[in-house]
Formats: sequence, structure tokens, C-alpha cells
Amino acid sequence: MHINLEGNFNHNRMFVTFPKTQSAYTAIKIFLLVPPPRKFRRKVPVALSSGSARLASSSSDRPSISHLLQHFKKLPDDSIPVSLASTLSDFAAREMESVASGMASPSPCQEEYEDVKLECSSIINSFFQLQMCGQSTSDAVYSPQVLDLYDAYVWRFNSPFLWRISESECQSIYERNISDTIHCEVAVGTGLFLKKLSSPRKPRELALVDLNENSLFTCGERVDRQARKESLVLKLSKTVADITTVDSIPEVMKGRYRSVAANFLLHCLHGESLLEKKAAVEGCAALMSSDDDACFFGSTILGGDLRKDSSNAGEAALQTLKLYNEWGIFGNNGDNFQDLKTILEESFEHVEVWRSGYCGIWTAQGPKRRP
Repeated sequence: MHINLEGNFNHNRMFVTFPKTQSAYTAIKIFLLVPPPRKFRRKVPVALSSGSARLASSSSDRPSISHLLQHFKKLPDDSIPVSLASTLSDFAAREMESVASGMASPSPCQEEYEDVKLECSSIINSFFQLQMCGQSTSDAVYSPQVLDLYDAYVWRFNSPFLWRISESECQSIYERNISDTIHCEVAVGTGLFLKKLSSPRKPRELALVDLNENSLFTCGERVDRQARKESLVLKLSKTVADITTVDSIPEVMKGRYRSVAANFLLHCLHGESLLEKKAAVEGCAALMSSDDDACFFGSTILGGDLRKDSSNAGEAALQTLKLYNEWGIFGNNGDNFQDLKTILEESFEHVEVWRSGYCGIWTAQGPKRRP
């Protein structure tokens, strides 16, 4: 897959075209400027069978084409590939006709809908591939250009349409579990959820931990700017550390924080399964204070479960998962719900784990200290 700025889009060959007058970066940025409606995603039902969780099959699992079209409304002419805009409009119109006539929702043209998602994801994935510059580590992709697009790309498209988890769902985890006194954020991204916290929930002391200095800078600037805007006093620190190696964590940080978050971290770590990523959970546990209400929380994409549900996941999700694992952005081909539960229960006394689409979400308390 690659970007061809001169040619046309060819779905079978996975070529992506941007308007000649724009760079790929600008085209993608405009492509994701408009957020979808707040209530655009239906939850994926979960069924239990033989002790393992699986995603049930249902046509209502998928967001509608009309909702996907919301990404492109009110954009300037020629700001996205014309073929994509017209295709979306055509599919949305057909979908609305089918609903009006009493046919099953979201659409009788499900195959075309999956093609549209595949085309949308291919545009963004091509840009991501260029940012990797031949490197194969998950932190290598977080260039300033990617971070500028990250929120729109991850939380307006990939998460709701491919992984089937919403931004608001993750935000609510922060609102319920973050400490308003002292918090540590591991694998910080852009600081989206920290920035959007309601003022009473914002911690007065915040530690950021990541391997990527671009992420630390972007997140730090964002939360510091928001604190000043709200006239809040914030003690902020930034640390480059490998959370999978407890010895790399500064001693002064261990046992200090009343809440620790690792959102969308575990699926970026490389390993055959989540069982091989237990060290990251132990590293987060080492940061936590001994307070009874100290909490570790987060979410991760369960690539193994998605692959097992390939008939319902859709080609766009499967293709994106495959590419990200090949490029080294993800390392979650074998990650599943049961292994997530296992590594959390081996590291904490009290654990709650649940599903949202193809993601696992958790809260954990009472870290089991290593002797």
C-alpha cells in the first residue's frame, strides 16, 4: 500500500490518491476534522461460550453509512478525494431509502459499506506507513505530524469504526477512576483524556511516562496549557522510561501514585500473547501507592479476538490490524480477553475487566508487590 499523488484510486490495488494541490498530510487532516455525532455507535453484544467470550453476530453491530458520512459534511470542495465523497453520499442515500422502506438497518449494501471503510482506512494507513521510515518499533510512528492527527485518526475513525470503542467510553473511565491529587499516565499519546477531564477531577500532580519524547512534549504542552486556561495549579513531570522493565523506573516514582493509567498501551507491545506482556502491568503496579483506593485502569485492542471474529469484524479492521502488526505499530495478533484478565489478576488483588467491541477495559486495585 502506498500513496500515489498523481494517479487514481484503485480499490483492488490499494492505491490512494489525494488532490494534486494538497500534500497527503493536509488531505488527511481535513479528512478527519469533522467529528461524528455523539450517538453513532451501537454496542457489540457479547455472548459467552465454553468459558470464553466471543462477539455475537448482528447487523446492528456496525455503525451506519450515514454516520460515517458525518466525517465529511461541511468540508470544502476538493478537500477529500472526489471519488470517496461521492461514494459515501451515494451509499448513505441508498441506506436511508432502505430504512424508509422498512428494510433491515444499517443497510442492504453491507459489502459496499465495508469497501468505503476500507478506502477510508487505506488513506490514513498509507500516511502512517510513510511516518515509520523503515523502523519497526511501536513508538517510532509518533512523529509530530502523526501526533497532530492522532486524536482525529484514532478516536474519530479507527476506534469507533474498526475497534468499536468510543472516545466517550474511555473518557468516562478517566472521570470515574483518576485521582484528583496525584496521577501517573503511562504511554501518554496526546493527553486527550487528561485535557478533557472535568476540573474537579483534574490531578494537582501529574507524571507522564513514555518512551517517545515527541509524545511527552505534545501531551505535556497540552495539559499544561489547559491547566493555565482553567487557572489550575499543576505540578507536571515528564519521564522517559520503559514500563516493561521495573528497574528502569526511577525509584522516586515507585509506590507514589494514587492512580495509574495505561490506555491503548498493551496492544502496542510486541509479544505472542498478552501473557508475554505481564511485565508492563507489573511496571504500572510498581508505580501505585499503598492507598486502598489507588487504581490502575486502561484499555487495549484485542487483536486475537478480532481475528477470530473475522466474519463480523470487516475487511477494514482486519487489514488495518494486519498492517499495523507487520509494520510494528501493534503487536497484538495473539491478544485475547482471557489473557488480559489473567495478567491483571496475577498482579492485583481486585480486578474488573469488561469488553467494548474488540477492546478490553479494566480497573484494578491492590497491587501484589514483588518480594
